[in-house]
Amino acid sequence: MSSWTLVAVACLALAAPARAAVELAGLEVYGTTRLTDQQAQARYGNAVAQLVRLKARDTPNSRRAFDHAARRVENDLVEKYGFVFARLSWSDFFADGKHKAFLDIDVVEPADRAARMPFKAAARKSTPDPAGLLAHWTQYNDLGWRLFKSGELSINHNCLAAYCEWGTETLALKTYEEKFVSVAKDHKEALQKVVRLDKDPLKRASAVYLLAYLPDIQESAKLIEDGLDDPDPEVRTAALKVYAEYAANHKEVSLPREKIAAALDYPTAADRSRAIAVVAGMASNPLYRRFLIAKAGSQMLRLMQSKEPSLSDTAYAAIGILSGETFKRENIAAWQSWLTQARAHPEAPPAESPRR
Repeated sequence: MSSWTLVAVACLALAAPARAAVELAGLEVYGTTRLTDQQAQARYGNAVAQLVRLKARDTPNSRRAFDHAARRVENDLVEKYGFVFARLSWSDFFADGKHKAFLDIDVVEPADRAARMPFKAAARKSTPDPAGLLAHWTQYNDLGWRLFKSGELSINHNCLAAYCEWGTETLALKTYEEKFVSVAKDHKEALQKVVRLDKDPLKRASAVYLLAYLPDIQESAKLIEDGLDDPDPEVRTAALKVYAEYAANHKEVSLPREKIAAALDYPTAADRSRAIAVVAGMASNPLYRRFLIAKAGSQMLRLMQSKEPSLSDTAYAAIGILSGETFKRENIAAWQSWLTQARAHPEAPPAESPRR
């Protein structure tokens, strides 16, 4: 594993110590030039401070109050600026022994809707649960979260499939995994129908995860592609998480590269963070090198300049893997020069240069 790959992996694995006071590390507006970070801070600073206080409390009442306060800001963004989408996206990280939070103010301009939100219409049907797999997935996921939050699970775990959420560290988890491996393959069409047609986004996301248990990884990659077109970010996240694993560790699998590149500019910070993680895995694969340079390079550089730490770190790692260069993150001119040269000579292999 290369040093750049190790950086990319590390950016996605943050352990959470016990809850303490939350410190706002910063905010960033994404998706418009009509509202700057400074203007957003001036208009919404008091509301953001309230949100940080509510976030630190982390009680049922404070979480409800947090959601209501966030919706008020989002509604104001839509009403005042005419955005077709507005979402406050929070990311947590720990630095210098402190729990910090970063706020992305994600918006979409009307003129950008078709390109940045190319999603299918919301489904309206209720589909059957094939062999109880969706219910078992919910139980498995709830158990995994409980064990993880109690410190009983590690971040790294063994899977019985090409991708899994929680692994086999306990007998109960292993029992669920064995069921998914043995049963999901017999209900792949029904699971794909759930992804395409069910009105419940949690069921659709669960079906995406279950399709990762198919024995044929290429078939799995094809069947979960519908998840990238989903109007709900949880479903898109599920598909991108699976694709990130396939991109990093199953280089033979063909991925929907056009949709993954488009997701680098999707409306939520979670979309972009998950998409750049997939690209970090694709970047070391010669099959995708020309495509990424031509179609994703500019957006990778844009995300590398984000103020949001984990997004910027992963983008920096991804562009480093793709280029083989080790310019400092702040040396935008050098990175842009590399991209220009790479587009002019896409057949050239990644560089092997010393850090500069």
